[in-house]
Parts: sequence; C-alpha cells; structure tokens
Amino acid sequence: MWDKSLKTEVQQHTRGMVLFDIPMSQHTSLRVGGPADALAFPEDENDLALLLGMARKRDIPYCVMGKGTNLVVQDRGIRGLVVNLSSGFSGIFKSGPRIRVGAGTLLTDVIRFAMERGFSGLAPLYGIPGTVGGGLVMNAGAWGIEVEQRVESVTVMNGDGMVHRFSREDLSFGYRRLGLEKGAIITEGTFLMEPQPRERIREEIALYQERRQRTQPLQFPSAGSIFKNPVGFSAGKIIHEIGLKGKRVGGAEVSTLHGNFIINRGGATAGHVLELIHMIQEHVLREKGITLEPEVRIVGE
Repeated sequence: MWDKSLKTEVQQHTRGMVLFDIPMSQHTSLRVGGPADALAFPEDENDLALLLGMARKRDIPYCVMGKGTNLVVQDRGIRGLVVNLSSGFSGIFKSGPRIRVGAGTLLTDVIRFAMERGFSGLAPLYGIPGTVGGGLVMNAGAWGIEVEQRVESVTVMNGDGMVHRFSREDLSFGYRRLGLEKGAIITEGTFLMEPQPRERIREEIALYQERRQRTQPLQFPSAGSIFKNPVGFSAGKIIHEIGLKGKRVGGAEVSTLHGNFIINRGGATAGHVLELIHMIQEHVLREKGITLEPEVRIVGE
C-alpha cells in the first residue's frame, strides 16, 4: 500500500509532517497501540484535501484523530492513513461571545480564552484533554453540560476534499455522538458563549478542576471514560457496585478511584485493555442486566 514512490509523493507534495510506521502508543493518552502505516499532520485545508485526494486515488482507508485522548489503538496498529489535526488546525480565529476555533485546538484552551475575555458556557469541560474536533464528534460532556449547547456552526471537509459549513440547526447531536457523513472531517467549530464576570468563571473552573482531580486518576495514562453512561445510571457506579475496581489484566487496571477509567500502570497493551473492557461488560450484563457501550473509539487491527 505505502510503497516507496507513494511515500516520496506524499512527502514532496504536502507541507505538513508525515511519519511512517510510527507506534501509536506515542500519540495516544493511554500509551498503547501498534504502528500506523502513515501518520500525517496537515498544515491547512489545502494540505488536508491533497492527502485525502491521494488516499481516494489509491483506495487507502483513512481516519482522523486529535490528541488521541479518547482512543484505543489495537496492538497490530492501523492500516492506511491517520490524519492528525493537532498541529495545522490549532488556533482561535475570532473572539467575543462568538468564538471560531480550529478543530485541533484543545477544548481547555478555548474555555480559558473565553474566560480571559469575560465569556463562559463550557466551564465544566475545563480539564478534558481532548480537542475541539474530538469534543464535537463525541459531543463531549461533563456534569450536565454538553458541547452541543454552545455550538453555532461546524465546518467539515468530506472525502472529496469539499468544505461545507453546517449551522446548529443542520446538525444531529446525540449522547456522545454527532451524526456526520462517513469520512467527513471536522476542521472548525464556532461556539456562542455568554458574558460573565471573569472572577466568577475562574471560580467555577477551579471548582470543576478540584472535583476532577479528586475523583479521576489523572496521574496515570488513560483514555478518559471507557463506557457511556446507560440511561438513568452511572457506568462508574455500576462497576464499583459489582466490585471490579482494581481488577487488572497485565498492565491495565480498572482505577480504584473511578470505576469508569482503565489506567495503564506500565507495560499495558491494547490487548490487556480490551480484555478488561470485555470482562467488565460480561460482569455488568450478568449481574445487572445492563449492556455497557464503549465511549472510547477502538480502532486498528
């Protein structure tokens, strides 16, 4: 698939960095995952369109990632092209109550930027390590607030390299999802915030930060919440109730602090993590009659 001529062509025609056979454990927060055939960091929309055109021409599958914080890459890695937007698509382009921001920008940076200018609306999400693009795709949420509540528009590029802007009314958000055309890549988002005194926003952020530090195992590599919360239930509480906190497979462990986190205590593989995920699902289904659905994206071979 990635012969020498194709590698040369990609490197000659794209301005962003392209890495080949790179272990995804180096690019995901859980620190597991085998090699990606190619990992590209496009500099702008032209670079991205060129990469997608090459992939389409050669029938190469592709997927997109930001900071790799909600991702479990399997041990044999990812065939095809991985597009990472955390470099060229990072930036805040418009301030005021209406903030236009690149998909590769950290959610935390957007919230801090708004706070410094006296605008709020997403304070409970401060500290979530993902990007705007990932937050939109997953409709990220915490403590009663979801990204969709502040979205005004989303800009995407489809697999043909065409760019489209969708207003909030055109978007289909759900619990931890955003309905998009297959292969579409979010490049920008615009959020509409509301004015608040900076000190009040700062106090609110500090409150949520303290809660996150107290209840989540932030000192260990993880992918955040592993499972979606079933309707009317907390996945973490269910896992705690059936006694699975501290359960280990290899270097992967169900956090003793928060049952919905699987942490890498050192030397974990994706296989360890996935075995633990399946074990939790089986126990919860057997003992509670509840099917837990993964919130993390599981990709690769």
